[in-house]
Amino acid sequence: MKIAVIGTGSVGRRHIENLLAYHDHDILAVSEHSQRSELIIGDSSVPLIYSMDDALKQNCDAIIIANPTIFHLPCLRKAIAANCHVYLEKPVSVSAAGLEEIAEDANRRSLVVAVGTQNRFHERLEDLQKALKTGAPGLILNVVANLGEHIADYHPREDYRTSYTARAELGGGILLTQIHQIDYLNWLFGPFTEVAAIGGKQSQLDIDVEDSVTYLLYGSAGVPVIGHMDYLQRPKRVSLEVIGSDCSYRWDYFTNRLETTPATLDAETTVLETPFDRNALFQRAMDNFLKSIENESSPRSTLKDGIDTMHIVDAIRVACKTRKTVSIQNGCEH
Repeated sequence: MKIAVIGTGSVGRRHIENLLAYHDHDILAVSEHSQRSELIIGDSSVPLIYSMDDALKQNCDAIIIANPTIFHLPCLRKAIAANCHVYLEKPVSVSAAGLEEIAEDANRRSLVVAVGTQNRFHERLEDLQKALKTGAPGLILNVVANLGEHIADYHPREDYRTSYTARAELGGGILLTQIHQIDYLNWLFGPFTEVAAIGGKQSQLDIDVEDSVTYLLYGSAGVPVIGHMDYLQRPKRVSLEVIGSDCSYRWDYFTNRLETTPATLDAETTVLETPFDRNALFQRAMDNFLKSIENESSPRSTLKDGIDTMHIVDAIRVACKTRKTVSIQNGCEH
């Protein structure tokens, strides 16, 4: 299989390294944004070109889109028009506009489009999802998700001010950069119909995007889901707490830990914890995509999932501006 990786930043290089290590494919790197003179991954010199159009002329079977967010939509259009399967890094775009028609085109062409929200492959979140499916929590009373990491710590050897995460022109901002949280909340507790939110640029960071957002999601199931994300926390934190009438759960991303506590007096907490391997999430997500192309699996995170999450982000933005409850998808205030 011939695969072109669009983007040679940190996530693009990670995908290339994993493909070289775990899969026997013909890999090509496209460095349109940074215009690298060479790309050495491990002991391999990866072929480089500087235009996605040139990559598509080489009859690629699959495209991995891993460049700055602002370029995702036009790259996705080109890949679908060229009948290529696509692994699209999160977020799928800067907004939901224009995505539905692309999804319809991909479906007509029977193409696989998977979205790189690899947290769906986190072992302990998988355990939590299974517990939720069995109804083990009982009546879910409250859900609280917290995500924070100082933006300067994302890539300590780089100037955060030049990163796409810090620049509106490249599709930055905490909502898009850390859309993982909204995605897995929608996966576990959605679909959602309304949202209230507050947030924006609250710090003195030299950025022109929002750095802190807190939101409250409502759905037909009646479960109140609170999410918070920011570019400011030290130490970094990614956690989720689910309080149920019969059982409660506490998940921690970095320790790969899930605590389960029955709602009985003096109940003992059960702990599932294994060493955390972040790269394994990317490996599992990519393996799922490649197996889906071969009809051996189906994408765990589809383009539709990515679009649904973008509708939530769009509604959160409106809610932050208006300070009112907003319906998801049509963006109407209440």
